[in-house]
Amino acid sequence: MSYCVVKLFGVQPAHNRFWRLGTMTCIRLDIHLKHPQLILLTRIFLIISFFLLRFTCFILGALCSTRFQSQCTTYTVFAAFALISFLLIILVEFIHFVRLWTYNPTDPRNTNEKYTSTTVSSDKFIEKSHRRHLGFIHHSMVNDQNAFGFRQSLCPKGDECQSESLHHQLICHSLEYSCRFSNLFSNRCYQTSITAFYKTTSKNAFQIVEYGFPCENNLQLQRDIYFTPSVSSNIEPNHAIICARINLGQLSKIKAGPLDLDQYFERAGYSCDTVYIENLARFYLRMPGQIEKWVVMISSGTTISDELDSNYYVGCFS
Repeated sequence: MSYCVVKLFGVQPAHNRFWRLGTMTCIRLDIHLKHPQLILLTRIFLIISFFLLRFTCFILGALCSTRFQSQCTTYTVFAAFALISFLLIILVEFIHFVRLWTYNPTDPRNTNEKYTSTTVSSDKFIEKSHRRHLGFIHHSMVNDQNAFGFRQSLCPKGDECQSESLHHQLICHSLEYSCRFSNLFSNRCYQTSITAFYKTTSKNAFQIVEYGFPCENNLQLQRDIYFTPSVSSNIEPNHAIICARINLGQLSKIKAGPLDLDQYFERAGYSCDTVYIENLARFYLRMPGQIEKWVVMISSGTTISDELDSNYYVGCFS
């Protein structure tokens, strides 16, 4: 279907309605912003509803065939074959849904042996991840790979979007768009959560997925870890971007850095939870517990155990 739509209408913002019609994702509600997984689930429910309609016609045809055998028996036989094809479509759609939202680049079960990882940063299959890890997003699914222009957003609400979903942030918003945090500094904020990014190597990313963010000896977050409101979409191979929801707690704003973080975290009697350095646009957190949840995207060019074919999802989230 994606190739038919591309040939007929091209990839243009004005033709989004054709994309959504062709991929059966026309129904868009506000809840889809918080839970983008529901977009593909809605398509599955539509197909199931069409299946139920065909099944009803099949039952009616079977009942009528007892009275009008010559006319209705043929119809009933063809309806039975149509039901089988619909069952196969539902199965395939469900597999695509599970494939996307349970994607794991360290899983070798979905790839031929010749593509098995040799330089992947995690040489083992990560079966059990940290409880705050929400999953992986393949690099081909992020907004900057599918948007119609530089720094453009696939989300129809654009800058006004209030979604806190990390999957929505990666799939529907540009990585290079700097989130607005001006209201955070208007007064002293407590228990304020924002979405931010952490760029690291793929080796460190896989370790974080499995064990969580590393700590110092005093159980505080490792000092070289910081989060930024935006990140470049052109990242090198063997690197990763972690999109996280972080709790700022009590926030201190510093004009310029670098600086001695112990001055704010330890020697100040732990009265500060987060330090924001304005000239570097960096958030430094005191405790790893402030990182509420995260999603990981491994950069393109990194050799991994499982490659996802994004052609199956063309137009679904645009």
